[in-house]
Amino acid sequence: MVKRQRVTSVKPYNYVFDQKIPPKIRVKLGEEFEVETEDAISGHLRKPEDYAKIGKTLEFTRMPSETNPINGPVYIEGVEPRDVLLVDILDIVPAEFGWTCVVPDFGPLKYDARWPKCHGPSVRFIKHLPGPSGTTSDGKAQFPRDDPSKPPFEWNLAPFFGTIGVAPDREAISSITGPYVAVKGAWGGNWDARDVKKDTKLWLQAYHKGGLFFVGDLHASQGDGEWTGVANESPGLGVFKCEVLKNTRISYPRIEKKDSIVQLNSGRSLDRALEEATTWLMEWLVKDYGFDQLECYNFLSSCPDFRYNIYQMISPDHYTVGVEIPKKYLSC
Repeated sequence: MVKRQRVTSVKPYNYVFDQKIPPKIRVKLGEEFEVETEDAISGHLRKPEDYAKIGKTLEFTRMPSETNPINGPVYIEGVEPRDVLLVDILDIVPAEFGWTCVVPDFGPLKYDARWPKCHGPSVRFIKHLPGPSGTTSDGKAQFPRDDPSKPPFEWNLAPFFGTIGVAPDREAISSITGPYVAVKGAWGGNWDARDVKKDTKLWLQAYHKGGLFFVGDLHASQGDGEWTGVANESPGLGVFKCEVLKNTRISYPRIEKKDSIVQLNSGRSLDRALEEATTWLMEWLVKDYGFDQLECYNFLSSCPDFRYNIYQMISPDHYTVGVEIPKKYLSC
């Protein structure tokens, strides 16, 4: 068995998608590789008392703040500008713990007098147990209760990468870029979209030789909307391999799941993001699957299996959506 190349997670961490960063490794198309990632706040939070120190660190006093460290880039041989990079996510393994918190002056209840306990700061650590594979890739989360006499809530871990993409065309873009800024593109960004998970394929527009792939911000699990703005954050490891579609252009990144396809979008307002994503999905169905324009228009409005996914919704700025249709309709 050929040993996979691995990109280790070491300081100093990187907080930008940038073509000027030298590649950490070079891989061939179809070659499996591994990337270690640190959590969203660069490993500063390992015990409850650490939380009080976080706001005083250099990363958090910069503007924009240096959060969501991303590892890479990985140079994929055979990828050229104007190609689409297809990233197969083969596995995601969170650490044996995660955490969630309430950040002061952030989130939908930050100033709501009816919910004083929800103003922050607070932090909660979540234990991760291994699953049938022997790793946390398919493990369980144990969420501790405020009343220690009550057993923890338990659910299946559902890990995904919140920040992922390739180097943009011209500018270096912050790794916290995503739903809440005007600068976005088919290169990727910070989405916190739970469908960027194991056994899915992410479509990204390449702008440079080798694609220059970055990834980070592992979430061990997340509820729809990411209500507080912070999910079950964790360090961990991703396993990937890449393919390419030559001379192909897409409007914005896409996800291909085992049984469905998803058109992503980010931005504000929520209704505009959904409308734009739906139009892009129509483009995909017409171009790649032979739908007629009018047929496609009527189909999406009538089919009960067409879905709107609200991955992240933190008013007034943080919105990530995905519009989804099952593959069973694509071969008819």
